[in-house]
Amino acid sequence: MNGLEQRMERLAENLTAKERALLMLGRLKEDRPVDPTWLSTMPDDQVKEYGGYLGKIYGLNGKLWSHILVLYQDVEKLFLQLESVIVLMNWGLAGLQTRLFMMSHTKETVTESEYRALQAKVRTDPIPVDELAEVLMDESRDRGVASVEELERLTRDKAGELAALVEYGVLVGGEEDGRVYVQAGSYYDWINEPVPMQPAWGIEYEVVADDEAEQLQKFREERLGMLEALELGPMLQTARLLGPEERLAELAEPTPADDMLEGNVKIVRAAMMDCWRRLRAVEQVVEEVQCELAGEDPLLPDLRELVDASRVKLNLCKKQERIIGPLELEEPGEEDMALVRGQMDEGEAACRR
Repeated sequence: MNGLEQRMERLAENLTAKERALLMLGRLKEDRPVDPTWLSTMPDDQVKEYGGYLGKIYGLNGKLWSHILVLYQDVEKLFLQLESVIVLMNWGLAGLQTRLFMMSHTKETVTESEYRALQAKVRTDPIPVDELAEVLMDESRDRGVASVEELERLTRDKAGELAALVEYGVLVGGEEDGRVYVQAGSYYDWINEPVPMQPAWGIEYEVVADDEAEQLQKFREERLGMLEALELGPMLQTARLLGPEERLAELAEPTPADDMLEGNVKIVRAAMMDCWRRLRAVEQVVEEVQCELAGEDPLLPDLRELVDASRVKLNLCKKQERIIGPLELEEPGEEDMALVRGQMDEGEAACRR
């Protein structure tokens, strides 16, 4: 043994059990061979303490490795599920935005005969008197109404007046499901105004002569094809999640895509909370061992990378609360902690054998 080796051995003799474990951990992280003097010079009274540290290191990086890998894969799956939610919502949002544009800036073209038929139908549409009264009161809000209570009283009074006009035959109407209604044509004739004609997907109707019907056919087919494609998307559920203009949400009809979007959001929320608890359980156990090792991270680089990547992706998912709704992420419970500690202990026991 040369002089340098003798000096290194004398230094190794003065190492504590924790220092030997930290040196061993450092070599494991660097994937370099261990200096045999760290073990050959270890006194008998350090063996148990050293074995405890090394057992935890091997427990975390051994048996728990598969647990962390599965967690990372579940986070990856969650991230993909969130992306599918975003794709579905973009589909629904495109439909809502297109509908809003068409309702605000385009006209629906119909022939004179078609318009007369639409007029006849709209004139017979029933309007519940309580809903009509609310509309009238909304239009009167700037006319000195003092409070919400006063507005509600005036609304009830107006509904009563309209119901009385139906009862006395001044307005044509009736009663259905316990609600009094008035026919639209009768009411608007009474106030000497034309019955409002509002297409579902346009700002108003554009009326052309009947002899132009053939020229309109291609345009109408293309418009209808676009509407049908949009209506396949999850507009209703997107409107509920993002809260855009209420009228659009009312016009959107439910589709199978709405069910798909709702189901995916539920899956993402449940998976997010589950993965978060599992990740925090791993992190807390790792932090406990790290404290025992004077602040040195006990995880090997590959495993640390999986844990950090899982946290980054979960934080990105958490930032999408506007899409999936507010999440109250919980810390791990006793069962979560016991599972992680149990797997670490199994790895530690295997190391001792």
